[in-house]
Amino acid sequence: MKEGAWIVAGDGRWTWMTEHATWLQVPEHARDLGLSDEAVRRIQTIQWDFNGSGREAICLEGMRHGLIRFRGHGAYVTFESVLPLETVLRATAAFMKSQFGPLTAIRINRLDTGEAWAGLFPDIKARVVQ
Repeated sequence: MKEGAWIVAGDGRWTWMTEHATWLQVPEHARDLGLSDEAVRRIQTIQWDFNGSGREAICLEGMRHGLIRFRGHGAYVTFESVLPLETVLRATAAFMKSQFGPLTAIRINRLDTGEAWAGLFPDIKARVVQ
């Protein structure tokens, strides 16, 4: 799997895209994910740069407003956010159930604290995916 998505922590809905920061800089996209007008304005003022501090700042701004970044990396996937790991597990449960098989390796990174969790989909399915 080599896909990208933003997942809304509040209700679990998601949208696919190719590059997280440039996609989020489109005001209609950010508003569709529930970001406030103020958050949209802040994101618009950040200069995007390929794999640089601007791109990171755009993504973090979205995460501060309840978004979870998902990226597939072939044999494994990652979720990134600034939310507690348990919150991310619960918020992404429907997404995982619809997208992952039993051998999907998952890593969840909490960017503001450095906490991380990693395991296979069956390791968490019984905990959070109903």
